[in-house]
Amino acid sequence: MMWINQRPSQATHDDAWMSIEIVSPWRQSGLARFIAAAEVGAGEYFNPVVPEELAEKLRQLSR
Repeated sequence: MMWINQRPSQATHDDAWMSIEIVSPWRQSGLARFIAAAEVGAGEYFNPVVPEELAEKLRQLSR
C-alpha cells in the first residue's frame, strides 16, 4: 500500500513538502487487523485471505 502526502492546498504554507509511505499489506498470522481510514472513507473493506486457501474451501463446498 502507498500513501502520498502533500501540503494542504487550502492553507498558506511557505515551505512545500511531500512524503511517500510504502507499507506491506501482509501481516503475520494471528496479528490483529485494524480498519484503515481509506477503507472507511471509501466504504470498501479489504478481506485479508490467502487466495489458495479460500479457493480450496470453495472447491470443498461445491462437492
